[in-house]
Amino acid sequence: MSYSRYSIFYVPPEGALADFGASWLGWDIMSGREVLQPDLADLRDITMTPRKYGFHGTLKPPFRLRQNRTVAELEQATSKLAASLAPAICDSLELTTLGQFLALTPQGE
Repeated sequence: MSYSRYSIFYVPPEGALADFGASWLGWDIMSGREVLQPDLADLRDITMTPRKYGFHGTLKPPFRLRQNRTVAELEQATSKLAASLAPAICDSLELTTLGQFLALTPQGE
């Protein structure tokens, strides 16, 4: 039996945050190219797994579509929901540990 999994991610637009993420991971998710990482011991090794996903924020972790649903319906529903929501705003981001992951988490109201 085969199946596909889907996730919904936030990818920052071009700018300082996207550049930081690409540099840290050594991979620019938007261009699909390697980028130079900071010269820190073992950084390339410890970022090997997250590099393949690129710098992103997970909005909906991996899931399977119901049998009677299509990818086009998922894309349409996601776009409709995104268009109806106000932007999320936070005071800052803080580096935290979430299980085995390092994450930038929103701070403030």
